[in-house]
Amino acid sequence: MTAHARALPVTLRLPYAISANRYWKRFAMGARVMQAPSSEAKQYRKDVATIGMAAGLRPIAGPVSLSLTLHPVEPKDAAARARRLGPGWHWDVR
Repeated sequence: MTAHARALPVTLRLPYAISANRYWKRFAMGARVMQAPSSEAKQYRKDVATIGMAAGLRPIAGPVSLSLTLHPVEPKDAAARARRLGPGWHWDVR
C-alpha cells in the first residue's frame, strides 16, 4: 500500500456552469450529425482552469475528493414564488 500526500482543503468560487444545451454544439459532417463542445463551453473550461491555477492547483494523477455547494441563480419572481409555493419551491427550478 502506498502513502498518499494529504493536501489541505482548497475552496474555489466558480461561475455557475453553463447548461448542457449550451455546452454542446451540433454540426453536420456529410450524412452524420456530430457533437463537440461549443466555444462557450471551451471558454468556461478555460475560466475554471485559470481560477484553479490562481489558487495553486495543478493537474494531478490520483484520487481526488470533491465536495460541492451550488447556489443557482434565482428567477426574478423568487419572492412571489416563495410566498405562493413555500420555502422549498427553489429545489426544482434548475
